[in-house]
Amino acid sequence: MDRELSAQIRFRRHLRRWLPGLLLSVAVGGGLVWAIGWLEPSWDRSQVRTGRVVRGPIEAVISGSGTVQPATEQVISSPIEARVIRILRQPGAVLDAGEAILELDVAASALDLEQLEGEIAQNASGRNELELELEETLLDLESRREIKGLDVEELEYLLEQRRELFIQGLVAESLLRQTETQVKRAQIELRALGEVISKARQVAAARAENLAAGLHTLERRLEQARDQVRRATARSEQAGVLTVMNAIEGETVRQGEVVARIADLDHFRVGAVVSDVHAGRLEVGQRTRVPLTDSTMLDGRIARILPAIESGTVRFWVELDEPSHPQLRVNLRTDVLVVTTRKPSVLALAKGPYAAGTGERRVFVVEGEVARRRTVRFGLVGYDHYEVLEGLEEGNEVILSDVTDMIHFEEVALR
Repeated sequence: MDRELSAQIRFRRHLRRWLPGLLLSVAVGGGLVWAIGWLEPSWDRSQVRTGRVVRGPIEAVISGSGTVQPATEQVISSPIEARVIRILRQPGAVLDAGEAILELDVAASALDLEQLEGEIAQNASGRNELELELEETLLDLESRREIKGLDVEELEYLLEQRRELFIQGLVAESLLRQTETQVKRAQIELRALGEVISKARQVAAARAENLAAGLHTLERRLEQARDQVRRATARSEQAGVLTVMNAIEGETVRQGEVVARIADLDHFRVGAVVSDVHAGRLEVGQRTRVPLTDSTMLDGRIARILPAIESGTVRFWVELDEPSHPQLRVNLRTDVLVVTTRKPSVLALAKGPYAAGTGERRVFVVEGEVARRRTVRFGLVGYDHYEVLEGLEEGNEVILSDVTDMIHFEEVALR
C-alpha cells in the first residue's frame, strides 16, 4: 500500500525540477544587463582628465625653442703672430679677472719694438736739426730785412732833402727823379724780404708739422708694439669659465686668431629660433616667457633679431629680467614664448588633447554622472590655455583628455 510522500520530499523534487530553469533565467537576465551596460558609451572617471573654465588674463604667443647662453663672452685673440710657449689653463677652469691663460713667444715683437724706438730717436734728432737750421735761416733773413729797412729810411731822408733843394732850384729834376726811383726800389726789396720771411716761417711750420705727425705715428706704433708685448701673456679680462682653448703648445698662431673664449656664468641670455612664417610678427622689445620647469617661468624681451633666415627659421636673442636665476645653465634647452597679444580678463580653458587649435570645437561638459557634448568656439591660443568665446560658462567642468572615440555621441556616462 502506497504511502503519501512527505512535504520535505515533495519540495526537494520540485526544487530539482525548477532550479535549472531558474538559474538559466538569472544568467540570461544578468547577461542582458551586462550587455546593455557594455554597449552604453561610458568613461571611467579615474581615466579622464578634466578642467574648469576660469576667468583671467591670457596671452597669445608664438612658440619657439631656445638655448641658454652666457650673457657676455670674452673672445681672446692673438695680438701678434707668435709661437705658443705655454698653455696655463684648460677649458672648464674657473678664472679670476686678470688671470693668465697662455704665453706667447715675443722675441720677434721685442726686436720690432727696439727698431721703432731707434726710429723715434732718429726722428727726434732730425727734428732738432731742422729747427736749428730754420732758426738760423730766419735770423739771417731778419737781419737782412733790418738792414734794408735802414737803407729805406736813409733814402727817404735823402729824397726829402732833394725835394726842398729842387724847390729852391739848387738840384736838377733828373737827380730828384733818380732819388725817388731808388726809394721805391728799396721799399720793394724791403717788402719782398718780409714776404720771404713769412713764407720761410710757413715752410718751417709745415715741415715741423710733418715731422710731428711722423713722430706721432711712430709713437703710436711703439705703444701698440708695447701693448702687444704686454698682451703676449693672454689674460682674462673678466671672471668666468674658460669654455674654449684653440691654441696648442709649440704651434704658431696668426695675429687676430681667436685662441680662447671666456664665458660669464653669472649672467645668461637665451638664443631662440621660430619658424620664418612668424618673421613679420617679431619686433625688438616684445615681451617673452621662458618656461624652465612646470613651476618656473622667466620673463624677458627680444633684444635683437638676426636679419637672415636660415633653414626656414628666424633667430633672435632674448634678454632675461632675471639673468642670474639659479636654475639657468649653459646650453639648457627650453621653450621660448613670444607674447603677441594680451587680454586681461577672458574665459579660459586649459589646453589638452581634446582640441587642436582655435575656431569651433566639440567638447564634453561634465554634468553629474554624464558628460554632454557641446559646440564651443575658441579665440586666442596661449601657452597653456585657450580663450573661450562661445559655448561655455565660468565654472564649467570639461573633459580635457582625447575624446575622438566618443565625439559622435551626444552624451557619455561617467562611471
